[in-house]
Parts: sequence; C-alpha cells; structure tokens
Amino acid sequence: MKKIEYKLLPKITEEIIQNRFSCFSESLNYYKDLDSTREVYDENSFHLVFYIDGKFAGYTRLT
Repeated sequence: MKKIEYKLLPKITEEIIQNRFSCFSESLNYYKDLDSTREVYDENSFHLVFYIDGKFAGYTRLT
C-alpha cells in the first residue's frame, strides 16, 4: 500500500515554487520564469502539499 503524507505550511517554500513552475510552465506555458511563479496571495495563505511514497503528488493554496 502506498504511503500518503501531507504538510500544511503557513508560508510558501522554494520546493512549492519549483513544483508549481514545473507543472504549469510545461503543460500550460503559464509562467515565464521561476520569479513569475510567486503570486500576491502566497503571503497570506496556507499551503497544503501532498506526497505519495515520499514524492510530490499535489498542492493547493488555501487563501
């Protein structure tokens, strides 16, 4: 059985920024560069990250 873990973070991390950039720039060409991945809502939000067997599996921002 796969191990599912999650972390609720009060501020954004470099790991989240990198994963968000990788996901949305490759599939949707949404971000131009890593710096453009930072958004105004990040500072006043919680960030929920999911891992399956230690690998990044998902992310959401709770604003």
